[in-house]
Amino acid sequence: DFHFNLGAVYFLRGYDALGRFLAEKDEADRKTALADFAQAAAKFEGAMEMAPDDVFICDEYARLSFNQAFLMDTETSQVYWERTIHYFKRVLISPHKQQLGQQTLMESGAFLAHAYTK
Repeated sequence: DFHFNLGAVYFLRGYDALGRFLAEKDEADRKTALADFAQAAAKFEGAMEMAPDDVFICDEYARLSFNQAFLMDTETSQVYWERTIHYFKRVLISPHKQQLGQQTLMESGAFLAHAYTK
């Protein structure tokens, strides 16, 4: 839980910077978002080592990967789009997916479809 929660804090910080970047197009905000997202990824990866089948961690990691890919150039982003696809697929086939709730699962499916277009 500690690793997951710390990852969520970094994810939220990065998401805030992403919002500023989209509004103001300041490259410093994009870099801040990517740095915070990288720290979030490290924490989520640590959490997944301890609980590899946790559907909440997989879902957050997939959403994080989506946002990382969104901020990167086409060539660099491919690894992140593939990671997004991998983890959203894991979420959607998980026997525990219903723990996320219908709205979250619908969003996960939409994010997966978008990632496939990339």
